[in-house]
Order: sequence, then structure tokens, then C-alpha cells
Amino acid sequence: MAAAICRAAWSESMNLKKNFCLVAILLFAGRGAFGAIEADIACTYSPIAVTNQGGEENIQVYIANAVVGANVIHDNSQDNVRWRIAGYYKSANNPATQAGASMLGLINSDAAYQDVRDFGASVGADLVHYVTPVTDVSGIAYQPGMYAVFNDNAIYYIVYAHEHGHNYGLAHADGLGFTGTNGAGYRTVMVHNYCGGSDIPYYTNPNLYFQGVQLLGSVAGDCGTGSLINGGNNTVGMSNAAQSVADRRQRVVSPPQVNGLRYRWSFNSAAGSAPAGTIFLDSKSGAAAVVRGTGATLTGTALRIPGGTTGNIAANSMSAYLDLPNGIISAMTNLTVEIWATPLSSQNWQRLVDFGRVNLAGNGVAGELTGVAGSPAPGSTTSYDDLFLSCNVGTDLNSQRIEARFNGGTQLGENSALTTYAGTNYYYALTFEDGVGTYGSAGGRMKWYRDGNQIAFKDVNFHLRNMQDVNNWLGRSQWTPDSNANADYDEVRIHNVALTANQVLAQFLDGPNVVTPVTPNVAGTLYVDLRATNAYLPTWTNLGTLGNFSKIGTPTFTANVGGTGVPGVLFNGVSDAYQGPNSVADIDGSSDRSIEVWTYNPSLVVEETMVSWGHRNTTRGDMAFNFGNSTGWGAVTHFNDDVSWITPPTAGAWHHLVYTYSNNYVRLYLDGTFQNGKILGGALATFASEPINLGCQRDSANGPRSFFYSGYLNTVRVHGSVLTPEQVAGNYLLGPALLPPNQTPVLPAISNRTLIAGAVLIFTNTATDADIPAQTLTFSLLNNPGGATINASSGVFNWRPAIAQGNTTNALAVKVTDNGFPVLSATQSFFVTVLAPAIPSFSSATISNGAFQVSVSGDVGPDYSVLTSTNLVDWTNLLTTNPAALPFGFGDSTATNFNQRFYRVLLGP
Repeated sequence: MAAAICRAAWSESMNLKKNFCLVAILLFAGRGAFGAIEADIACTYSPIAVTNQGGEENIQVYIANAVVGANVIHDNSQDNVRWRIAGYYKSANNPATQAGASMLGLINSDAAYQDVRDFGASVGADLVHYVTPVTDVSGIAYQPGMYAVFNDNAIYYIVYAHEHGHNYGLAHADGLGFTGTNGAGYRTVMVHNYCGGSDIPYYTNPNLYFQGVQLLGSVAGDCGTGSLINGGNNTVGMSNAAQSVADRRQRVVSPPQVNGLRYRWSFNSAAGSAPAGTIFLDSKSGAAAVVRGTGATLTGTALRIPGGTTGNIAANSMSAYLDLPNGIISAMTNLTVEIWATPLSSQNWQRLVDFGRVNLAGNGVAGELTGVAGSPAPGSTTSYDDLFLSCNVGTDLNSQRIEARFNGGTQLGENSALTTYAGTNYYYALTFEDGVGTYGSAGGRMKWYRDGNQIAFKDVNFHLRNMQDVNNWLGRSQWTPDSNANADYDEVRIHNVALTANQVLAQFLDGPNVVTPVTPNVAGTLYVDLRATNAYLPTWTNLGTLGNFSKIGTPTFTANVGGTGVPGVLFNGVSDAYQGPNSVADIDGSSDRSIEVWTYNPSLVVEETMVSWGHRNTTRGDMAFNFGNSTGWGAVTHFNDDVSWITPPTAGAWHHLVYTYSNNYVRLYLDGTFQNGKILGGALATFASEPINLGCQRDSANGPRSFFYSGYLNTVRVHGSVLTPEQVAGNYLLGPALLPPNQTPVLPAISNRTLIAGAVLIFTNTATDADIPAQTLTFSLLNNPGGATINASSGVFNWRPAIAQGNTTNALAVKVTDNGFPVLSATQSFFVTVLAPAIPSFSSATISNGAFQVSVSGDVGPDYSVLTSTNLVDWTNLLTTNPAALPFGFGDSTATNFNQRFYRVLLGP
């Protein structure tokens, strides 16, 4: 389309018809134009539109219906165009209801809607539409152009195809109103509401016929809408503009969500059979998924299960399915299950995934059907606890169902009707978010998505943790009369978080088998590159071009923050900080810059600063990147021109936070995705050549510190230019800095020992560990025979066997454990033989000067207790000693006071 064409705003008369009688039922889902040129659409809407349509869940489903339905029109019309939703966004501004043309102008250029335009840019959208109440039209769009506005009561696939047709340069006049051979009136998309009759899902195309009429527009059939532009052929105009529209912006590859990923099974093993018992280990935790039943094969990219039987068949004859570990769902509060799969044929009520237990005892734990080889047919069962997504309702491959059930109660489900082509690969996502929806804290909300579009949701009256999920299956149902699935499974991921709609969309766009970059993206000069892995010394080593950072107070290195396996430097929120080198001109004044941080904040307050330079008390002289929940300055302090997070990052989790500044405009990103933007009141005037600080701001030049941070920092990077959305997404995917894999401590062998009972065995164990920074090693004793000890810190072993332990051989073991992640240990076993000491004997007994004296012989080591008696019944201890040498002598000066006196010696302990 020639650049000289003016950007006229085309509006359509009001049409308030809604094509949806049930939320989450897509009427069209064609996939015929596999080679079509795809344009990315940013789907945005106002807060009042959200309220009018009953919430964001509903409005997103309505939009998804309209976009997918419009794609059916493109497929039908053979115009080589396809649309893909790039993301959903609710504007910060809530506009008053007004005329469509006025609203379109605001979306195009007004500062109040900069966030909508920025969102479109951040997701690489070629087209941006905005849904909000307007007074006079069902939709309005620039012809040609990027922007369109839709009335929130006209989220209708014909309206979408019509208005975005204008964005491609299509005119009303090339449309066609006509009477079919059945005498009924019809109209193609671009004369919607300008001609009488019923809408049909076609643009004009002379190669197509409907009701016996060629779909070629003409002056006679354009209902007086103007002169022909493309000779009555809307499709040719659409095709001619397709590539230029799709090329408006580079497609953004959003990072996959990995923070909550707990299991990931990929089935890309070499092609071949996968008999019962074949095990697939997930790449995150090593958990096993096991093939049950017969007939499974590997295609080289997927696991194929054949279908053909129900679940009420003996295991040796049942068609294959995949058995995931017990308890993986009940261990989670929130959940996302992602599956890339290809339904290969229609099977009665075939399950994509089914978690739960049956209503019978089963042959494993209660309600479990183990499916192991040799298991008999279980009989007819129903679900008792259940959470499932079915590819079929009955035998209809074009209908689907999500359902949940708890303790055999009410089946809570929702049907949908997506056209599904056997042999086509789809992306499915099933989420559960606890504590939201109709039942509040007593339940949660499940949703399902296909190819990134939300299809349906259902509120349930229980928590995942209450489920008994002992049958966690891909391709098999808790209801044994249902058929096992016939499908290919490419990849399965399970997260312990409920991904948002935009995150699900990003996962779909990324696809399976995403590869992580190996080095961070850099914008301009990388001045600061701090990683917690270099922060265990008094000086934090900077890998950027500026110098190192020095401790202020006692920031503490922690190797494993909150059990996440990620190291961080903890700031106490009161006095801890780091002071770095002075800033340089490239990041001072009004220069472009980017700051990115990987951080973990245990709890949020109004304003806490992670990175800063310049100082406070002068408008836009301060440069402080914050992690707080203030609605004014929770994200950035520029002093009198601050920025907040739209939704503050959650506490108690690692986040990748990014700030960029260029030409008076600040952008904020959260976990790889654009989150907020603001045009400042003027250019930044960051004070020059002042220290870069971590964990605080400065109140004046090199002055007192304030707004201390009370969280962990893992990575801090300061760039001299602006990171693009694609670079931000890549750096998020790269992840935080991790310590090298933990190395096992080394404990030298311990030799066997022999000693007599009563003697003391002491030796020191010295272990080494190659990890840097040095880890804490802790010693412990295994197989303690009684009385033995080891010092946990020094490794000193100490044992004095009791006399009763003589004539024994004792197996002992010393264990040394590090405090890395995961915790590793080394153990050395050894034997201690304890001999019985010699029986003590008396010799050289004499009486001299009225005192009885005698010599005692025996082994060195035991305690010797000398006892005396006058009647051989009652004994009195005269002394206890542990002589360094034997024999030893003792005397009794009172012996002559008695008529008779007896003596004996006992060994101890």
C-alpha cells in the first residue's frame, strides 16, 4: 500500500450483538493456512471494559474467540493472512465513554495511553486494538494503520476481521452484499452493517462462491460505500499488505517461565518401541514417568500412545499411557501443566491429562490402579478425586472438557468447542490458582488454554493439597469405561505456580525445547557486573569496566537463599551497603542507561533501594532503583519524578528487575516482561561522578545513607545504553548467577583401632572441600556403640569404652557434611576392637607403722577403685585412680583399727 494514503479513520455503525452465550466456548478455530503470514496483535482494554464484561478472564476469552474466529475468515478467504495474539494488557487509564473516533485518536497519540503503546512495542505487536465502551460505533480503525478501537459490547469476530481489515488498507466498497440462490440476503466482511442480510465469514475473492454467487465486489453490490480500490477483491488487498504489516515490528521471543518449573519431561529419544516399564526421567528433579500398557512408540520427537482400548482392561492388553509420580499435584498450592501434544484420532472421552484416584480400593494405595504388568482389569470405576482435561466430549474431537471433583462430590466442569484437526500439534496449558474465584479461601480456579488462548475456567471448592492424586496419568481416565488416548506427547512441564495468561502465551510462542543463552546481553558499555558468586570476600569483585565494591557494615554472603539453590548477599535494611567506584558521564546527567538486578526480598515495605548513584534533594538528580510497594516511588526514585511498579514483584521469590532510561522515558521490566513505563517531567540530571551504591541511597553528595535494602542481591548490572525488550527477555532466561556445582567433601580413610576397655581413643579427622567460597563442614558419628563422641567442628573423635564393652568388635563411621546446595557428604567406616583388660592382682602386702600397704598390678587405661570391708558384704571405697603406670601402691592407715579387714579392686568405667 502506498505510503501516501492518508490514515482515515473508518467507523462502523453500532452493532451490539454478542456471539457468545457461554463464556469460553470458541466457535471457530480453523488451522488451514499453515503457511500464512502472521501478524502479532496486542489485545488491550480499559478497566471499565473489564468490569462490564465480568472480569479479565471473560474479556480475554471473548477476545480470543474473536481473533480465532477472524482467522477462520482468513482461512476461508485464502488471503494468506493469519493473526496471533501477542499479549493482553489492561490500561492504567480508565477513559470516560466517548465517540469512537476520539478514542482512536487518544490510543494513537495521547500521553495518557503511552502504556498501551509501550505494551504493544514490548510484545512486538504489528496491530494494537483497544476495547472500551464507545458511544457510536462497534469498531473503528485507521486505514491503513496499526490501531483499532472496539466497543466492549461488540467483541465479535466479524467486527474484528472488519476493523483490522481496514488496518491492512481494505475499503468497504470492495465488499459485497447479495442475495443467494436460496433467496436470503448475505454480506461479506467489509460491508458488515452497510448492507442488509447475514454476515458470512468471507472477504470478497472472485475465486470463491457462496450460495451460488461469485464473491466479487461491485458498485452495484457495495451498498453505496464508495469507489472500488481493489476491483471488488478484498482478499488481494489483504494479501498485498500482509508482509508489510507483519514486518512492522520484530517479533519478541519472550522467555519461558522457569522460576516455578518443577518437572520437565521431553520425549525426543531415538525412534523405536517404548514397551511397558520404559522410564523417562524429568530434567529438573529426576522424577520418573513410566509407560504402562502396550503399543507405545517413540517417533524421535514424541511419545506416541496408540489408543484402542478402555481403561477396564488387563495391563498386559491395555493400550499404553504414561504414569507420572504419585503426589505431585497434592504437593503444590498452585499449578500449571503444559503439554505439547498431537491428537491422532478421536477416542471416546480420551484424556490429555488426568490427576486423582478412582472410587474403588484399587490394587495399590487407596484408589490407585498401578497398571503394572500382570494387573487384572480393574472393573468399572468412576473418579473420586479428579482434575482432568479431556480432548473429547464423548466421541467428538471438536469438543473438550475440564473437570474437577473432590471426595466423590459434585463434578465441576466446563465444556468448550474448538475445531480440532487430527494430526495437528497443539499447545495445552491447565492452571490452578488457589484462593481465588467463587469459593475464595475455600477453593480455587482452574483454567485451560490452547495455543496460548484461554478457553475456559471453572471455580472449585477444594485445594490441591487435599487431593489424593495416586493416579497421575497422561492418556488415561479415572473413569475406566473411557478410552485411552491416541496421541503424540512432545513435552510435558509442571510448575508450582499458576502462570498468567500472558505467561502462557509466551510459553506457547517459545514452544518446546527452548535453549538458554550462555552469556548476558549487554547494551553499550557494561560498567557494573556484580555476581554473588564473587561476593564472599570483603571486596565484591566487579567484572564490569569500573572498580570493585567495598562493604559498609556487614552484608552477608548466603550460598542458598531460602532453599532456592541461588546464592545472594543479604542486606540488613538498617546499615548494610556496598560502596563502589564513582559513576561516569555515560550514565550521569540525561544519558541513556539500564540497570538490571536479580533479587529476593523476603518482605516489602514502601521504599527500599537496591542500586543508586547521584543523591536526593534535587529534582531528577537522584538515580535509585527500588524494590518497594509504594504507589508513587516503589520502583524508582528520581526525587520529585518517581515511578512505581504497576503490581509490585512478589516477596519471598527471586525476580529479574530491569530499569531503562532514554529520552525522558523510563521503562520497567519484571521477569523478562515489560511492566510499566513513564514519561518524566523533564530530562534526568543525575549528579555526576558520585559513588555507585548497593543497598541504599545517599542524601547528599557522599553524604548519609538512607532507604536501606532488607533483601538479597544476586546479580547487579549497569549498562551505558538501553536494553531492548528482546535483550531483557534473554537476560531473564539466562537466570541468576549460580555457584559451580557443589563438590563432595573429601574425608581420608580412618584406620582400624584396637584398645583395652577403659582406655581412651582420641584422633582428629581432617576433611577438605574444594568449593569456593569455603563451606562449613560438619562432622557426625554413625553406628555409635555407646559413649563415643565427635566434635562437630573440629572432627576430634573421643571414646573410652566401658569395661562391659571388652571383648567386642565395633563398626563405626564418621560422616562429614557440607552446607552447599544440594548438601553433600562423605563417610569413612572403621572398626574398633575392644579387649578386656587384665584381671588386677595384689602383691607385696605389708603392715608398717600400723598401716596396711599393698601393690596392685594390671593394665594401664581403666580406672582402679580400691574397696574395703570387714564382712565381705558391705564395701567402702577407699580410692579411685587412673594410674599412668602399673603396678601402683596404696596404703590404709586405719587397718589396725579393725579385727579383720578385706580389700578388693574393681575396674571401670
